[in-house]
Amino acid sequence: MWDAAYTVILRRSKLNNLLIEHENLSIAWAKAFLVLMSPGCEEITPLVVSVTGMKDGRVLEHEGIRSALDEKYGPAGTSCHTVANTIFPKSLWNPAKERALL
Repeated sequence: MWDAAYTVILRRSKLNNLLIEHENLSIAWAKAFLVLMSPGCEEITPLVVSVTGMKDGRVLEHEGIRSALDEKYGPAGTSCHTVANTIFPKSLWNPAKERALL
């Protein structure tokens, strides 16, 4: 027979200072996604994703992952290209101008 009352408090955790580094853009962001979706994780602050792989001036990525994301979210107007362009507005970048002007 139990004579004591027990209280259980479940808290979702906040991950701090997470660095994910990979040569492939798709794999790096997939790793970040998997950490965030792990049981108990509510947020990651700050999250730094470093992509180290380049070939012919382009980042390496897994075409299957990008295609799956575009197929899933593209009809809503949120393709990978659209989202990336809101974070890194390549159309506004002019290498002839100072970085501070961007």
